[in-house]
Formats: sequence, C-alpha cells, structure tokens
Amino acid sequence: MREELGYADAVIVDELGDTSVVIFRIDGSESRIATIVIRGSTDNYMDDIERAIDDGVNTFKGITKVSLIYICSVMQLL
Repeated sequence: MREELGYADAVIVDELGDTSVVIFRIDGSESRIATIVIRGSTDNYMDDIERAIDDGVNTFKGITKVSLIYICSVMQLL
C-alpha cells in the first residue's frame, strides 16, 4: 500500500512571496523527482521560461537515451 500512496520524509507549509505552498520533501538519493519554482512578472515571460525549461529537460532526456555526447565530441575533433 505504501508504494501506491507514496511517502515523504517531511511535509512543510512554507511561503514563497505571498503565496502559501506545501512542500513534500524526500531526503536521500532515492528520489528521482525535482520541483522547479519559477516566478515572473508577466504571463508571456512565464510562457517563455516554461518553454526553455521544457526544451532543456527534453534535450537532457534525448542525450541520456542515445550516444549524442560521443557524436558531438567526435565532430569537434574533426
């Protein structure tokens, strides 16, 4: 049952700016999830930031699934 519900080492109610947030923290190396909190002044700015983060995450996923790092390093040597 624990695997289905999940668990947290700490549950904290904190304030970011003027917004209350609930933080679920898992200490140790077993956690494979990270949360990025972004604040911005306009919706357009936030959309740009979201796209940039999404592109970066997808690039990292792609690089770790195939050997693109090796191909890029060989191309630089030529």
